Amino acid sequence: MKYQVSTIGDCIKDIFVIAPSEVMTKGYFGSAKKYLSFPYGDKITIQKVEYDLGGSACNGAITFSRLGFKAALSTIVGGDIYSREALEILKKEKISNYFVFQEKGSSLGFSIILTGPDGDRTILVHRVEKDYTNINVGKIFEASEVIYVAGINKYSKILQKKILAYTVNTKKPLFLNPSSYQIKEGRRMLVKMISRSTGVCMNYVEALAFVRKKKMRRKDLLSTIHRIGTGFVIITMGSRGALFYDGTDFYKIGIYKMKVKDSAGSGDAFFATYIAGRMKGESTEDSLKLAAINSGHVASVYGAQKGLLRWGELKEKLGEGKVKITNL
Repeated sequence: MKYQVSTIGDCIKDIFVIAPSEVMTKGYFGSAKKYLSFPYGDKITIQKVEYDLGGSACNGAITFSRLGFKAALSTIVGGDIYSREALEILKKEKISNYFVFQEKGSSLGFSIILTGPDGDRTILVHRVEKDYTNINVGKIFEASEVIYVAGINKYSKILQKKILAYTVNTKKPLFLNPSSYQIKEGRRMLVKMISRSTGVCMNYVEALAFVRKKKMRRKDLLSTIHRIGTGFVIITMGSRGALFYDGTDFYKIGIYKMKVKDSAGSGDAFFATYIAGRMKGESTEDSLKLAAINSGHVASVYGAQKGLLRWGELKEKLGEGKVKITNL
């Protein structure tokens, strides 16, 4: 195979906005929700602005490449300055752009990431309509050992039927990092894809939304998703760590303690690093620890990719023994 891992999905520009804000809770009991708030009608001084390349599929590709894998990204970019920067970054990160289609009259799209006082975030996303029929799914499967799908949106949703068909026909490992769009508006197709997947990762809020529950025991939540047919389930929980279930073992994974600046991209790093660890022959437990370490480093800086470590760095930090795993 030409590529060990090919990621399919989104690539956008991330703009991080750091300004004074508060977290407010609205609602009662099980219906309470948190909101990132700014005084309405006020003019607020921005403390800091940071920029990075983002998008879950792009984050995954860079994670795999940093960890020593021959990786390719399949997405659509435009002809604007952000798109040109993205192509330059992919080249620098040694990621193949063979499956990247460029629509010269279009733009990349962007996310405005509003960072809260606790390091969590609210993301405002501007998606640009693109013609995803230009993505050749068959060639991607033919050239790749493993397929990683992330950041599917309302424009790229047409890829899902082809991805599912080639997964069934080729029996190649399929890893899914579902988007909010898939969970909220494309659930039926997402269920089909999960049933054929090797592994799936969601954050805790997304997982509850997917099973259509406001509250659920953690083991039951993991089991409900696993029963659809996937090989393993990872649920990330930010500062509370992560959960794992593979049909046999339930694990609670602790965090790698670092000062959190922004959590954007930390879940992407966790999932891709776990997969990378298993592909390199690491145990389930050590792969989860490596995932927590890489995730923690991503959250310690502004940007979904700036904090990503390389394999040697990860292995060195694994020896510190700072990440704890317990049975759930």
